Amino acid sequence: MSGKRQLTCPHCGSAFSIRSSEAESPVLRRYKGQCQNLDCGFTAIGFMELKFQLSPPSVPNPEIQLPVSAHLGQGKSSCQTK
Repeated sequence: MSGKRQLTCPHCGSAFSIRSSEAESPVLRRYKGQCQNLDCGFTAIGFMELKFQLSPPSVPNPEIQLPVSAHLGQGKSSCQTK
C-alpha cells in the first residue's frame, strides 16, 4: 500500500491537508482541511464515510451493516458512487 492519499484544493489545485479529524460514528469522520497554498488560504470542513463493503471482514462488528457494493462481480476495479 502506498503512502497518504493526496487531496487537492478545489479552488487552486494545490495540496489540501487534513489538519484534524474526529469520529462521528464508526463509519463516518468529520475532518478540517486547509489548502497549503498560502495565497489561496481555503479552509473547509468535510466528511469521509464508508458506504459499501468490497470484501467481508474476518472479525465482523455486528453493529456495522454496510451493503455489499453493486460493482462486485461486474469486473470493475474501482467503486464510484454519487
